[in-house]
Amino acid sequence: MTDAPWELDVIIPSESEYGFQIIRQVTDQLASLAWSEPEVFGIHLALEEALINAIKHGNECQSNKTVHVNIVLTHDEFRGSVTDQGSGFDPEAVPDPTCENNVCRDCGRGIALMREFMDEVRFVGCGNRVEMSRQRRQ
Repeated sequence: MTDAPWELDVIIPSESEYGFQIIRQVTDQLASLAWSEPEVFGIHLALEEALINAIKHGNECQSNKTVHVNIVLTHDEFRGSVTDQGSGFDPEAVPDPTCENNVCRDCGRGIALMREFMDEVRFVGCGNRVEMSRQRRQ
């Protein structure tokens, strides 16, 4: 197996179908590198949340805005960044979805899932770019 990275650096329209195409490409590459099913599932879920948040919340589904996706994948590591053209947000101000008062609210779950399945999640600048990474466990 090679350690040469597989890279994807693309700008997509603010439409979920393009996000799902990115996810398929990444999960296909993970499978070709024999990442385990639980690892592929976790990366898939975290990447989906980042992309959908960028499209839906960051760019507010505005067709004139785009999302920049950068993925670097090796045999041992996944690194990704998703940048939208929105005004950003303060991730510390997002309510904790596990608190009793927030369980039925539609806020914070995506960030919580990203943090659960990635080793590192960072919101950069004004909060309109998320960077995340995960090391292979096996």
